[in-house]
Amino acid sequence: MLVDKLREMGRTDAVYAPNAANEYIFDKYKNYNRPHDLPKNRRCALYFGSLYGEWFAWDHIEAAARRNPDTDFVLIGDLAKKPILPDNVHFLGAKEIDELPAYLNFCDIALLPFVPGKISDAVSPIKVFEYLFLNKPVVATQLPEIADYPNVFIASSRDEFAALCGQAGENTITTLENDRFIMRNSWLTRLDTICGNRPSAKKVSVIILIHNNESIIERCLESFVLHAADFITEIIVVDNASSDGGPEIVRTKFPSVKLLSNPQNGCSSGRNLGASAASGDILAFFDSDQWLTSSAPFAEAISILEKDASVGAVSWGAGWFEDPETSLGGPIVDYIPDRAMTDGSGSYISYRTDIAYLATSGMFIPKMVFSKTGGFDTYYDPTCFEDTDMAFQVKDLGLRIAYRDLSGVRHQPHQTTGASISNKSYMQLFERNAAYFRSKWKNRPEFFTRLEDTQRLK
Repeated sequence: MLVDKLREMGRTDAVYAPNAANEYIFDKYKNYNRPHDLPKNRRCALYFGSLYGEWFAWDHIEAAARRNPDTDFVLIGDLAKKPILPDNVHFLGAKEIDELPAYLNFCDIALLPFVPGKISDAVSPIKVFEYLFLNKPVVATQLPEIADYPNVFIASSRDEFAALCGQAGENTITTLENDRFIMRNSWLTRLDTICGNRPSAKKVSVIILIHNNESIIERCLESFVLHAADFITEIIVVDNASSDGGPEIVRTKFPSVKLLSNPQNGCSSGRNLGASAASGDILAFFDSDQWLTSSAPFAEAISILEKDASVGAVSWGAGWFEDPETSLGGPIVDYIPDRAMTDGSGSYISYRTDIAYLATSGMFIPKMVFSKTGGFDTYYDPTCFEDTDMAFQVKDLGLRIAYRDLSGVRHQPHQTTGASISNKSYMQLFERNAAYFRSKWKNRPEFFTRLEDTQRLK
């Protein structure tokens, strides 16, 4: 390997970084519409990429199509001359990169048919990461780089490739295993690898709540330990009266994590409990359905707080009010193009201070600022408006709140509270807490910012 030769020659700073994928484009948690030109009602095997060059194994595609007549083989990419192949092989032409996840989402398996040889021995194919980021089983020829990747089925011959195309997809890896692969193989992760170790700045206490989150807390904590150790002085998990095995997972698999017990299921009371046990200069509140692919969220949030003394809190989530006089609902950044991080011309901006409120899903607040608030208002327990209220408390101190789409934060929605307009009990709680919130802050009408009234600031 080239990097080994460089090290032998004295370049101890040589780093090998394989290809990776963009988890913002290839996101399995997004909702996709089925492409109109994708064959329907049959099993589907997909390849996208270059369809020219001596390295593409056309004979493998032909053998697989003939052996699996009940499967549609879909090929996306530029092609100078279409070869003669069975009728169940479909050529869809070239597509834009942001179109590819929809095709991948509605296929059963993905293909990587490279002719074995010097080229394939030296390649780190980007597309295998893109395939795996949507948790699709991959049938591939022998490529040394991908030999140990999860969910990849390696064929040593044309006939074996054809056979695997008929078998793969019956047993995909678990969501946790797949997310582990993603958290180690994003482009942001590669950037951390290239940048190397940073000076230790262990000043953040991370506070995470769990309430029957056994299925997701391991992913969350594993990602924080992997990516943010240089910034974290401690991780505090507050168990909000769970009845599943979540607390035991934290206790046995993450012994360095502080595990606290809240006798009730309350977002406010739980976060206050975590904050009371925190020793860091900055408190960072995250949800258990979040996880990281990089150390970037910490570097970015700390940078904003340190460079702008007027900012009292910064978060990955934010929103505005639609019509404060009639309803406290309104747009949130999740449903705005580019997560509301572009100005009117389409240019990206660093952060925004013209939001109405912040969410606690990735909120960083100096402990000194938090201590000057009244803490999270426990009236809102179990949930709803406690984070909005905290943002208003920060503004009431004369400080600004800031929103940034912190790089490398991933989110699997509605795994912690089950919040949904179709959930009757949640909507009842929303209305109760909204009435209280409106009354509490009625003398601060300037805090109830609407999206249409904002200006995009730096």
